[in-house]
Amino acid sequence: MFLKYFFALFITLFLGPGVGHLFLGKYKRSAVLIGLSVFFVAATAFVLISGIDLNSVPRDYNLMLDYTKKLISDNSGKMLMLDVPLALIWAYALLDVIMEGVLEYKEKKKK
Repeated sequence: MFLKYFFALFITLFLGPGVGHLFLGKYKRSAVLIGLSVFFVAATAFVLISGIDLNSVPRDYNLMLDYTKKLISDNSGKMLMLDVPLALIWAYALLDVIMEGVLEYKEKKKK
């Protein structure tokens, strides 16, 4: 019976915020969580891409790895600023799935 909440928790943990809610049939909440997650992932990508000068991008694969590492380390503060809200959304989604299960358990226990 409560296996669906464990599964929802599992897929939220590994696939992202909102996916477990989608499985549980909470479509509005799922859309909000997935939308917020996509927004913050896109914002992080935009911040990284906006700082790139296309003429400075190397064409060699080994040099590209070093360039990417430098790009990420140079923008780590900006990335942290955008990734913290994503982590909070993820934590909220996990806790919300747990609370849904607890509330259903209490409802079943009353009957």
